Formats: sequence, C-alpha cells, structure tokens
Amino acid sequence: MAPLLSRVVETPASSPWFLGSPFRVEAVECKKPAAEAALSPAELELSWVVVDPARGRAVNVSSRRAVAVDRHWYTGETLVRFAVVLGGCKFETTVTCSEGAGNISEVSLAVQDAVVLR
Repeated sequence: MAPLLSRVVETPASSPWFLGSPFRVEAVECKKPAAEAALSPAELELSWVVVDPARGRAVNVSSRRAVAVDRHWYTGETLVRFAVVLGGCKFETTVTCSEGAGNISEVSLAVQDAVVLR
C-alpha cells in the first residue's frame, strides 16, 4: 500500500503551548491538501511514531483500523478517527477528508493525560 501522506512535524518542547492541554499537532498545511485518496476513508490505516530525540525514545501510536468514520454535520467533510491508549495516555488522531474529491485536508494528533518528565 502506498502512503497518501508522509511528513515529519517537529514541535519545540520548551514553549508553554507544548505543555498546554490537550497537546495537538497539525500534520497537513492548509495551503497544500494531500494527494487524492485512492480508497474510501473507512479503509485508511494510520502509522504514526512520536519521537523524543533528547531522550532517544520513540512510541508507535499506529492504528490499523479507524474507531469511527463520521460526516461533519455542517461542512459535509468525512472525519476518520483513530485512537490508541498506551500507559493511560490517550492518542487520538483525526483525518479530515474533503467532501466530494476525497482529498485529505487535515490530519491532527491530540494527546491527553500524558505526563511530561523533566
């Protein structure tokens, strides 16, 4: 299977925004939608790895299947939700596919109940 979107997003961990709740990362730039999806949103699989280069640690928060596929009531966009719980920390990713063309217009990761050690 070929990837529809592949990108590295770097977030500085020293800002107050990083320590806020919930932590959120936007993976698609609004100006550049991802390539046309060759499959239906319900068939998408998510591969996401979060890396802490300072400590040399990584966690795989991938999900093979979506936990929910919904249509946004106002925009008509399809929202594909993935979720993984690791050690009491919830990683939730939402992939937004635009109505009609099926382009991926947004990918976001939100993390809740994570403990940041200094």
